[in-house]
Amino acid sequence: MSYEINPQKIRVKTIDGLEIEGMMNTGKEKRVSDHLMKDKPFITVYEATNTDIALKGIKKTFIIAKTNIAWVEPI
Repeated sequence: MSYEINPQKIRVKTIDGLEIEGMMNTGKEKRVSDHLMKDKPFITVYEATNTDIALKGIKKTFIIAKTNIAWVEPI
């Protein structure tokens, strides 16, 4: 089985106001929007930082339910 790596830098805002900036692997999909349309309930954002004061500047991995996403933008 072939696994393709296609990292894309994104910014995500959750419905509770947290903004997360990091990398998302879109795999075979070339556009972030195509990856988001897949029938999977979560996205993974790695090498990410966020706007939470306690965690600001710390690189983390976030697994985010698509139902908790307000918007996503490629950057």
